[in-house]
Amino acid sequence: MAKIITKEEIEILRENPYVKGAYPNRVSFTSNFKREYLRRYDAGEIGREILRSMGIDPEILGNSRIWTITGKIREELERHGEFSDVRRKSEHNIEESSLEQLRSEVAYLRQEVEFLKKNIILDMKAHRKVSRKVVRTQNLNSSEI
Repeated sequence: MAKIITKEEIEILRENPYVKGAYPNRVSFTSNFKREYLRRYDAGEIGREILRSMGIDPEILGNSRIWTITGKIREELERHGEFSDVRRKSEHNIEESSLEQLRSEVAYLRQEVEFLKKNIILDMKAHRKVSRKVVRTQNLNSSEI
């Protein structure tokens, strides 16, 4: 799990020209940072050293962010062919979440149909019992006459 960034650390990060945004659970970097970081990483530099030289304290980010930063930068480059300062929503995730929502709705509607079927069956059984009692009562009344 990623380290939660404190308010003080967020302020420090936001002062850095390579940081686009900083929040307790997420840090976003500028496209210039991503280009420079990847270039230097591919040249053999260590991630922590690159961050320090760019004015970012690795201790603020925490190990899990540092370990995943290179992969996320490469993934953005492969997926979009360029770097962006704006956070992009994945089209795949949107389609997948919509599909999951539809599956949930179908499951709910199936349960509702089964519930209604059971209610109809119970109503029919109750109606038959009442009808039988009425017929018996009528038969008893007619036999007394």
